[in-house]
Amino acid sequence: MSPALQQVIRFASTGAATTLLHIGMFIVAIKWWAWPPVAANGAAFVVATIFAYIVNTGWSFQQRTNYQTAFRYLLVICVNLLLAILLAAFTERMGWHYGLGLAATVLVLPPLSFLLHRTFTYSNATATPLQRGISAIARYVTSADAKVLLFLGAFTLVLHHS
Repeated sequence: MSPALQQVIRFASTGAATTLLHIGMFIVAIKWWAWPPVAANGAAFVVATIFAYIVNTGWSFQQRTNYQTAFRYLLVICVNLLLAILLAAFTERMGWHYGLGLAATVLVLPPLSFLLHRTFTYSNATATPLQRGISAIARYVTSADAKVLLFLGAFTLVLHHS
């Protein structure tokens, strides 16, 4: 098995474990600690994100944790959050079932996240973080997934303005 495929499998496994941790902590906080759902979800998100950073850094990308990668990791998390919100808003604006927005999020964010982490968060290149980030986004924008999203966005604008 190629090293790249092994890295994808480790990243996906970490994502699955992170999701289970998030759900488990959410349930424990609500059922055992009687936290309100928003607080429980927020705490579960923070714990799961820290777990994902530590495991992805050491196992998936085989690097050491440090402030630089932690900061970059959080930037990628913020990009994912923004994209998830935009996908949900787009789905709602179109009047589609919310499940379509969730499906789009599940299909788009993991590969995008992997790409951004591989080319930005854990890149050892001499380029600046901004240059690596712009390069990663440029590569994604020219991919087939982005073209579909751009088509859907343009289609929505046409429908909205007609």
